[in-house]
Amino acid sequence: MSCFALALLFFTSGSTAQAELPIIGKVASALSPAHSGRPRVMAVRSEAPQWHDSFEAGWAAARRSGRPMLIFITSKDCRFCDAMKRDTLCDAGIQARLANGFVPIILRPDTNPEILARIPVTTYPTTLLALPRGKVIAHRVGYQPPGLFNELLGLAPSPPN
Repeated sequence: MSCFALALLFFTSGSTAQAELPIIGKVASALSPAHSGRPRVMAVRSEAPQWHDSFEAGWAAARRSGRPMLIFITSKDCRFCDAMKRDTLCDAGIQARLANGFVPIILRPDTNPEILARIPVTTYPTTLLALPRGKVIAHRVGYQPPGLFNELLGLAPSPPN
């Protein structure tokens, strides 16, 4: 499937900030009733990253694999989100890095209202980098071109082999 189709999946599944963010583990445990039903994973192709559209499913995958989470928070009708999906997340180098070293999670207010009620999101898109134990180690707000996005990914510790 092409990157254009990947962007369509994002659309239809419908500047740098230094502020301290909450520890995701506390956020997730506060949501108690577990996500009902089977966790959904958006598989595009084997070389492409597998995006989780459920925080709980993505966090469980991160804990199992030891890989850091890349959490992309987007909304409908956001031209900067759309541009980042098209320009940055479809970049071949970034796709390879995400597929081989991260657990990518995409969250939207319409499909993830409980978790996003507990994460301070002031601007879309917002991108978080978190360790498998749940601590947010970096975040960026607004459009991130591939170069800046690669810098963000570089802040993550290397996952275990």
